This record gives sequence, structure tokens and C-alpha cells, in this order.
Amino acid sequence: MANESMMEEVSKMTSKERVRRAIHFQSPDRVPNHLPEPWPSDIVWIFPKGENIRTETRNGKQYRLSEWGSWWQVVSEQNMGEVTEPAIRKWEDASAYRLPDVNAAGRYEHVLETMERNPDKYVMGVLSASLFPHYWEIRGMMGFFEDLYEDVENMEHLLDQLVEIQLESVDIWSRHAIDGIVVGFDDWGLQDRLMINPELFRLYFLPRYRKVWNAIHEKGLDVILHSCGDITSILQDLIDAGLNVINMDQQENMGLERLAREFGGKICFWNPVDIQTVMLNGTPEEVAEYAKRMMWTLGTEKGGFIGKYYPQPEAAGHTETSNKAAFDAFVRYGGAT
Repeated sequence: MANESMMEEVSKMTSKERVRRAIHFQSPDRVPNHLPEPWPSDIVWIFPKGENIRTETRNGKQYRLSEWGSWWQVVSEQNMGEVTEPAIRKWEDASAYRLPDVNAAGRYEHVLETMERNPDKYVMGVLSASLFPHYWEIRGMMGFFEDLYEDVENMEHLLDQLVEIQLESVDIWSRHAIDGIVVGFDDWGLQDRLMINPELFRLYFLPRYRKVWNAIHEKGLDVILHSCGDITSILQDLIDAGLNVINMDQQENMGLERLAREFGGKICFWNPVDIQTVMLNGTPEEVAEYAKRMMWTLGTEKGGFIGKYYPQPEAAGHTETSNKAAFDAFVRYGGAT
């Protein structure tokens, strides 16, 4: 009877329950997926609305002013570009700077309607600010590196302001029946190491992550983070701080076997096929084989893996053929067909 009951429970599993079980290693009926139409998807993610202030053309190049007060050079429609004029170029000018109201009520007005269209899916709400990316947008990347050593007091003050924005966003999201929160798109890694000394990360960033993540867990929600590059030196710290799901768009620079050996069974991986190598250089057969190997290497019998798509395939040079091979493989080898 117990086996029959379990099979009946599995047969009635919704996307929401399937993803939850994969994240918490509670034996989902199959590997969940987060894929574009027409492929089946168990996840919907919802971003607060944002805005750009204006765009300008200078010497044949396009620039945009973000709501955070920084000018970006626009590389292409698919790429973010790069910050050329940070909002705070010198700390003596900081008194005139005002953070945007990214948690204004209108930023979330579309959430309920989106959720009503996806009643059975696992819903990820995205925070209105990312701690690391919005810091370096405001100060510029060189300003960030300088602050780590030369102006820690101002750095910590700005970081704490961003934490307060995040906590306010957590509170807003918790008023909706969502399942997890994407806490940031914080690309900490270079190809083969962390961007900064891991001890500096642990000193200035990890306690602030933990503060926000504790608030999310207190609401009964999962904590989800995107971070590209080699973050193996801090991934265990992130897990210990309460991270439930990690999205790595590249894996080959760290190695699937290494990731599985050091972190398998401890965290749920929410990954596309490696966007830098396999999706660019692999044949359709190699892409499909990698998708299968990644699922079986990073996942366990009880869960721990979610197949994903990369939302800017044109910017990364991915072809429709490669995308189809990856998505078909996630569906086929994950047990959705």
C-alpha cells in the first residue's frame, strides 16, 4: 500500500511541488525544467519593473542613463553594455546622490496577474536590487576595487543601503504566494578564481547576504542566486549562509565532476548547458550529451538539479539548433517524456 500511495502522490505532482522537492532533495517525480515555449517549464520568474531615464548618441555610440544614475555604453540590444560614468565618481559628491525608489508600488503591479496565469508553477520573485552589481554600477568597477582597500567606511554604508532596499523587496514579495526569491545576479568569478580575495568577500559581503537570506527563510521561501565564473572558493560559504539554489551559466571552467564532488547533494544546481564552450562549439549531439551528463553528475537520486535556458542566446552566439538540442535533452533525459 505504501508504494501505491507514493506512486499516486507522484502522479499528481504539480510543477510547484516538483521544483520544491528537487531543491530540498525530496525525490521529485522527474527533473524540473525552466525552459521557453514550446518546451515544458515548471518555473516562472517575475522581475519588478525597471526603467531607463534616457538614451543619447555621442560620436556614433549609444549611451543610456539608468535609474541608478549611471551612464552605460550600449554595446548591442542583447548586451547590458558597460558603465562609463558611474553615479558616484568621487565620494565627496555622494551627498547629492539619491538612490532610486525601486520598490515603489507600481513596480510590482503585474505580479498578481502573472501568478494567476501560472497557478501550478514554482514562482521565483526577483529582488529589486542586487548587492554586488548595483554597488559597482553606482561606483564603477574601478571604484569598487579602490573602495575595498581605501574607503571601507563609505563602501559599507552604501552596501547597507542596498541591503535595506533588498529587505524591503523581500517584505513586498512575501505578501504574494511565491515560492522562492532570486537574491541577485552577482557575477563574482573570473575564469579561474574569485574576482576578489575570498577573505574580503567573507568580511564585507557574506554577513550582508546572510542577513537578507535569513529574512527570506523566515518567510518560508527559498534563496536563489545567479553567479558566473569560478566561485568554488566561496560556494560552501554561500551554502552555509542559507543558499538553496545556485545558477551557473558556465560550468566547464570549474568542471562538472569537481562541482559534484565538492557540492553535490548540498545545493540545487539550476543550470543551462555551459554557455561559453559547449553551446558555442558543440555539435547538437555533444550539446545533448552534455545536458544529460550534467543532470546525472550534479543531480542526485533525490534531486538537486533543474534544467534551464539562457535568456539572451543571441548575445552569447547560441544557435536555434544548439538551443533545441539542449532543451530536448533536458526534457528527454529528465523524464518529462
